[in-house]
Amino acid sequence: MQAVLDLWSSQEELARDIGEKGVTVRAWKARGSIPASRDLKLVAAAGRRGIGLTLEHIARLRAGESDVVIPLQIATVTLPETWRT
Repeated sequence: MQAVLDLWSSQEELARDIGEKGVTVRAWKARGSIPASRDLKLVAAAGRRGIGLTLEHIARLRAGESDVVIPLQIATVTLPETWRT
């Protein structure tokens, strides 16, 4: 779960984004694990920052996969008005 923690520049920043105390997130980093009950908050907070973290990424990391790639920037595309239905 280190890959998820590293998406934020500091544990305090992550803590603010998900409504936790900094000491709590620092303890997660020290343990190298994040409670599964925080997964939805992590995905939502990452999305607000434009990071493409998904529940699938988290599940794969929890399963021990080492080749998980998390997009650091979500691309957005605005279609011309004439293309919209």
